[in-house]
Amino acid sequence: MAKFFPHTLTRLAFEWFSNLPKNSIETFYKLCYKFLGMYALKPIDVSEVVSLIRLKQGKLEVMTSFIHRF
Repeated sequence: MAKFFPHTLTRLAFEWFSNLPKNSIETFYKLCYKFLGMYALKPIDVSEVVSLIRLKQGKLEVMTSFIHRF
């Protein structure tokens, strides 16, 4: 997830990410926390964000069912 994360960012967020000190992030959870601290207007439970990131459509699941579950 951490390797994919930078590819989801827009220009300004990618610049922020690129300017993080090398080896300053030890876990994906810490990356989420730093990102949310920088861009969130209110505190968000990082575990909820990670749950959304891990959400995947089942092989036989129709799109409407997946969207409803999301």
